[in-house]
Amino acid sequence: MSWRPGAAHKGWCGVSQTSPLYIMLAGRILRTTFGRTPVQFNSRIAPLRRGYADAAPQLKLTFAAPHQVFVNNQAVQLVQVPGVGGEFGIVADHIPTIAELAPGVVTVTTDKEQKWFISGGFAFVRQNSEVSVNVVEAFPLDQLSAEAAKDGLKQASDSLARATTEEEKAKAQIEVEVYTALVGALGA
Repeated sequence: MSWRPGAAHKGWCGVSQTSPLYIMLAGRILRTTFGRTPVQFNSRIAPLRRGYADAAPQLKLTFAAPHQVFVNNQAVQLVQVPGVGGEFGIVADHIPTIAELAPGVVTVTTDKEQKWFISGGFAFVRQNSEVSVNVVEAFPLDQLSAEAAKDGLKQASDSLARATTEEEKAKAQIEVEVYTALVGALGA
């Protein structure tokens, strides 16, 4: 099988280029070839070191949509987000990360727990224990109806079954994915 532009491409070893194995091997090749770690390519980037904590750091969260800020630079204990690769939790001193978010529930834990259903977005975790969760839409989970979510899923599934063009199929598939996540979040 030969590679051609625009085709789905497995790396030189038959492993998907987004798999952890491929990324690890690519990093090893860079270190072997250039004799340095990827962070050392740009000397302006502060080295990423983890060590023993002198004082318990606080996680600072900003959680916002384009039309509303839900949490603004507030100290929190834990933030759980639905990444496209799976749900993960963020605590103080988390490794810096950028993650695409899938439809699902964002849970913010302080002295109480708050939950929002999001349609997708991005989470940015910075080295100084600051987190920004930027989403397209977010709704408090307790304000959503399980029955309405089930009805929406049924209508979206029917639309997907009736879709004839690629655009109709893509739109209906997105609706099905969002409603499926919503029904799961509401335990319906």
